[in-house]
Amino acid sequence: MEAETLTKPDPDGETTDSRQECPQERSVADARDEVSPALSPGLLADSIAFFVARTHSRLHQAWSAGNIDAMPRGTYDVLALVGANPGVSPGELARFLFLDKSSVSELLERLDSAGLVSRKRSDTDRRRLGVYLTPAGVGQLAALTREAQRLEQRWSASITTLERRQLIELLARLLPEDAGGR
Repeated sequence: MEAETLTKPDPDGETTDSRQECPQERSVADARDEVSPALSPGLLADSIAFFVARTHSRLHQAWSAGNIDAMPRGTYDVLALVGANPGVSPGELARFLFLDKSSVSELLERLDSAGLVSRKRSDTDRRRLGVYLTPAGVGQLAALTREAQRLEQRWSASITTLERRQLIELLARLLPEDAGGR
């Protein structure tokens, strides 16, 4: 016997199926699509942290959807920082990225195993470990940078180049100087 479809008018006068979906069958994307663009942030309207966190989440989604060589954004950030700072220590990376040392060590282990970075002891201070890009890491960083720049240009198309620079400058001012602040 076929189940009868029950319909009822919604507030906009549209006729909809009144059967309830099983919550487990609904995807996160479906739930996200149902959020009204006019949803008010309420008390969060003046919260820098709220808008930075939302922006971060949106960028993370765009990065993941772009599937840039299936490499997490944090991995790209580490490669870029090592490329700009050859010999940087894992501790310096952790402090700059506001991550714990064990997380950075695990990430560096994966990058080392993939042949993208090498870790070497300092000749002058055997306690110091420096991180360097390998030739494969340099190539991977170049390819990822092209993709990351395309993604950021698409994502930030609603603001001008000047506004983009201003946004970066303002956000950098919120960071301590030893963590890339200005």
